[in-house]
Amino acid sequence: MAPSASEPTPSSLRSALPAVLFVAAVFFINYTDRAILGPLLVHMETALGLDHVQASSLLLSLSTGMSIGLLFSGIAASLIRPRLLISFSAMGCGIMLLLLTRAASLAEARLLILGLGLAAGFYLTAAMATLGSLVKSEDWSRTIAVHELAPNISFIVAPLLAESAAALWGWQSGFFIMGCLSLAAGFLFLLFGKGGFRKADRPSASGLLLALRRPVFWGFTWLFGLCVAGEFAPFSILPLSLTAEQHLSSETASRLLAFSRLASPFVVVAGGWATARLGATTCLMLFLLVHGLALCALALPAPMVGLPGLFAAMLGQAMATAFVFPPLFTLLAQSFPLGQQPLLLSIAVPLGTCFGTGFIPLLLGASGQYASFSLGYLVFGLVCLATLPFLRAISR
Repeated sequence: MAPSASEPTPSSLRSALPAVLFVAAVFFINYTDRAILGPLLVHMETALGLDHVQASSLLLSLSTGMSIGLLFSGIAASLIRPRLLISFSAMGCGIMLLLLTRAASLAEARLLILGLGLAAGFYLTAAMATLGSLVKSEDWSRTIAVHELAPNISFIVAPLLAESAAALWGWQSGFFIMGCLSLAAGFLFLLFGKGGFRKADRPSASGLLLALRRPVFWGFTWLFGLCVAGEFAPFSILPLSLTAEQHLSSETASRLLAFSRLASPFVVVAGGWATARLGATTCLMLFLLVHGLALCALALPAPMVGLPGLFAAMLGQAMATAFVFPPLFTLLAQSFPLGQQPLLLSIAVPLGTCFGTGFIPLLLGASGQYASFSLGYLVFGLVCLATLPFLRAISR
């Protein structure tokens, strides 16, 4: 299908960089809308009278909404231009965040956070289709690296913004600030965003069944779940575990969390470079090894490693998750045609998101409530290490 009159011809990353950075800027807002919840859980526990399990259940509400949005995002991308979905997603997140500032109970917070996840869930497949319309396939891994700068910068900004806003004006102010930014981002992209004019291919039952029979699809789905869990779950739970088990103040915990992410924007660029030279499978194996060992290190007793050892484990865990997304999406791009990818993402990503941003955070929260957070980190790390031989088998 030839590009429409409004659709730019895919070009090199250098030529398309301003448009790619605009998409990444919207992704930064989209991700911070969700990432700010973890650092604010400490304050929401006190204000709403929650325990660790109830606080962690808010993350499950977020992931449930995300999964529902993602599940329908592939179909939506075949009916609505992806650039419009990006705008609607951002504005929907903004509305939910502004309403969340009025939440006075756990039930209200769960419902509104579910809506936040639902709105955010329509972003990813639309963004992948939009980026695919802007950049040639040979620059895909580097394009994903630029796009993934957004969550890695968000991991630095979110805890500092959350703690500063909560200290000055209360926990609701963090959601208010992000709600206003999200509405503005959606409106600006609607007016000035590039690419994403071509709708995705309409779902084909025969093509979908053929793709679902391929082991690489299920391998991608499982790896995506581990990657999202690594990116989101420790980040969201560490403020609780650092204050409850390591006896740090919330301010110190937020600073450690932000500082442990300082190298991540540089590492994600290195991930795109390494994927182009070493291949997606090799880079994914490196992720599983380093990430698994870092999580196991987080489980070590605090007197054994001290604050420097704890920070080193947090830094290694954060760098591993920053490194992994360029090879992960390159694996998908090399395995399936561009027109089929939005539908496959709408199936794989909800499964991975529900696992990574819902089940694993809830597991870590329950572990902290009934045993220790360290046990949860250890189990998660061992799962990553146990995945290594399965990845080798799929790659063959």
